[in-house]
Amino acid sequence: MSEESQEKSSSGATGEVVQGVPQPVFDLWQVAVFGAIDPRQHSPVWYKLICAISEAESPRAMGTFAIAPDHISFDAGPFAVLAYVDRLEIQTITAANRKRIADVAEVVFRRLTEIPIQTIKIAAVLNLKTKSTNAREILVGKIIGADCGFSSADADGDPMCEVIYTKVATNSGTIISVGTANARKDVISIGFNRIYPIPVRQGQFDISEMLHKFSNEGWNAAGEFAAKVANRIDQAVEVGHGN
Repeated sequence: MSEESQEKSSSGATGEVVQGVPQPVFDLWQVAVFGAIDPRQHSPVWYKLICAISEAESPRAMGTFAIAPDHISFDAGPFAVLAYVDRLEIQTITAANRKRIADVAEVVFRRLTEIPIQTIKIAAVLNLKTKSTNAREILVGKIIGADCGFSSADADGDPMCEVIYTKVATNSGTIISVGTANARKDVISIGFNRIYPIPVRQGQFDISEMLHKFSNEGWNAAGEFAAKVANRIDQAVEVGHGN
C-alpha cells in the first residue's frame, strides 16, 4: 500500500489487516524525541529549508499545517509531524517510510543541537489478523483463566478487554497494550512503546546512531511480540478453547 494509493493521513492508523496467515500489520510507526521543544519552529517552511521535506512534499505539508492550543502539526504525505512543548513526534503509516522518519528526526536534531534531549521513544500500533472469529472472547477467557479475581459472570454480554504490561530494564522501558478494541472481532490490537532515557551525564552523543539503533530495536521487538500474541490466539482456536 503506497502513500499515493491512499488518502489517509500519516497522523493516524489505517486499520488495514492482512488476510490469510496471521501476521502483524503495522498501522503506525512513530519516533518521539522528548526535550524542551519550541513548537513554533517546526513549520513546513523550516523543514523544507533543512531538506527534511522535498519540493514535491511541501505543498501538502503547507496545506495541512495546523496550530492547536498545545501543538503544531503538518502531514507531508510520507510522514506527519506533531510538535509539543515537551516532545516532537514524527510518524508514518507506511512500512517503507520507517527509516525515513528516523532520518527526519536526525536532520532536525542535528540542527537543534542546543536542545537537551531527555528521552527517545519508539512506538508502533499493530492490528493482527488471527484464525479466530472472536479473538476478543479468547483474550477475555485467558484473563478469567489467570485467576486474578475475575469470574465468568464478568464476561456476560460483549466485554472488552485490554492488558497493559510495563517493564523497566537497565537502559530502557517498555509499555505494551494488548486489546480487542478494534471493530473486527478476528483482530487483536497491539500498542508497543519502547522508551530510552538519555542520561544527563551522556554529554555529546551521536543522535543519528541512537535514533537508528533504537528504532530498529523497538520495531523489531514490536513485530516479534505481535507474532507471539497471534500464535497464542491461534493455538487456542486449534485446541478448541475458542472460535
